[in-house]
Amino acid sequence: MKHLFEDIEKKMRVLEQEFQLVNKLLYEMKKEKNNNYPSSIQAISYFTYSFMLPRRESKDGMVIGNFIIRNMGSIPLDNPVICLKMIPKEYTGLTAKLGEHVSYDRRINPLVMEAWQYIDENAERIAEENGEFWIKPIQIRQIKEGEQLAFANFQIKLRFSDEVNAYKIYGFFYCTQFPKGIKSLNDIIIHG
Repeated sequence: MKHLFEDIEKKMRVLEQEFQLVNKLLYEMKKEKNNNYPSSIQAISYFTYSFMLPRRESKDGMVIGNFIIRNMGSIPLDNPVICLKMIPKEYTGLTAKLGEHVSYDRRINPLVMEAWQYIDENAERIAEENGEFWIKPIQIRQIKEGEQLAFANFQIKLRFSDEVNAYKIYGFFYCTQFPKGIKSLNDIIIHG
């Protein structure tokens, strides 16, 4: 039991360091923005998440999270798309409310700003084959300057196995202004 608490404390320290890095980057970007530069294109994306340990009778863990995109620039970002890549795909699975008939109560979670869907009819097949989930917001076509967009309350099931020692989730943000994409500031990495 003591070893389990030490692992949790270690993971908490790593998360605190990542949070401090995000805050430092946000501070620097805000400072730059206030220096009256001409129009700029700047964006960041990052995960916020919690990890739920497996219960004694189960070998499954769960990550519950949000993928947040912030427009730090002075012009809108058009046609946002995100990609969540899961490794190993055989032992991870995304559960999320995807589709146009999803409704949220914004009083419960202010991060929930949008329903999401796969980018096209091939995206679901790509998710199964490669572990890459390509999704886009249904209603929002633009992230205005200073605003954020969140893919909120997704769940990733981790099936622990002796064959796997690390589970990784990477996030990428794409839009018209960033066609090559922007990697998220942090990743989700769980060591089994």
